[in-house]
Amino acid sequence: MRTFRPAAVKVLASLTAVVTFAVNAQAVFSPQEGTLTIPTVLVGNQSYSNVVLRVEGDGKFGLDTQAQSTSSAAAPSVRVPSVHSYFYIPQPTAQFVNGDVGGLIATCSNLPRAGITLQIPASATPSKKVPLVIVLSGWAPDGQRPPAPAQQYAMGLDEFVSAGMAAATFEYRGCDDRTSPLVARTKLDGTVDISTSDFGMAMAALRTGISQSNLAVDTSRVVVVGTSYSANLVYTLATQHNLQGAIALAGGCDAICQMNGSVRDQPNDFRVAGTAIPVAAISGANDPLYGAYAPAALGYGAPSARARILDGIPDFAKRPAAFYTYLDGAAAHEINLPMWRQAQRFAQCMVNMRSPSECSADDR
Repeated sequence: MRTFRPAAVKVLASLTAVVTFAVNAQAVFSPQEGTLTIPTVLVGNQSYSNVVLRVEGDGKFGLDTQAQSTSSAAAPSVRVPSVHSYFYIPQPTAQFVNGDVGGLIATCSNLPRAGITLQIPASATPSKKVPLVIVLSGWAPDGQRPPAPAQQYAMGLDEFVSAGMAAATFEYRGCDDRTSPLVARTKLDGTVDISTSDFGMAMAALRTGISQSNLAVDTSRVVVVGTSYSANLVYTLATQHNLQGAIALAGGCDAICQMNGSVRDQPNDFRVAGTAIPVAAISGANDPLYGAYAPAALGYGAPSARARILDGIPDFAKRPAAFYTYLDGAAAHEINLPMWRQAQRFAQCMVNMRSPSECSADDR
């Protein structure tokens, strides 16, 4: 048997009501039975004793409805997101250093098979499909050859699923010249292919899995969220891959921040299928890497990225439909709770989950 302080156990984070564990009680995990017994759980004003969770086939905890409770109240109804796993096969790429076709080729991550995780909120139904948010982790060269790939970002899934959207994350490759085949795959002749990029392959696998299983996800409403390194790529990802919005978290735009429309730089036209899409940038006022009002070590934070990008696109028709920004006065290079909440709100605006009046202030 193993015992845990309940505060350290996040097994009931997906309850639709406020859940509190008794402070002085201990949860007991039985590896032999695959169960976690929690002495006391408070849901709203109801108290439940000896609530039993059992490890299910996907490794997640679920409520054991067969277990007996010593409380007079029935066990709470737990609605948890469904979790689905997929993968894609990254395609060969030639990331020419500095874009010099025929020159030196960067060394990229060795990732023969990339994992994908999709979570869908329990509220989603075939008649009420939910939009999809793609959440990408940050990345940086680790000094190894080849460099390690970017990992899946599980925390981001929880944040957007709790706001009523499906969310997915996946591994992708990085290269030792700080580029990535995430947006586009470069061929040996220097031409680029969008559909077989890491993002393109991951989205194809997701759409196939969602369609084959008839999952309650609307793949015509997709927003991409990048964090730190990947925050610099999301606007290009959205416009090149025909998405409905993009959010840069703990970032905004890289140090060069050129709006020339190439797959290595920022868009010079934010129209997708003829209609400009909304975007957002969220960063900390004390971020030493992405400066709030001027470029810092790695680039531009939320307000400075917005100003730089809008100034670089004089044609108003090609600018984003909205450029939401949020600058957290206390944050450094991090993503705190207020920043996540703003990201949720901006994403909901981009996929029409909020009324126009709630989404009108875009700081343009």
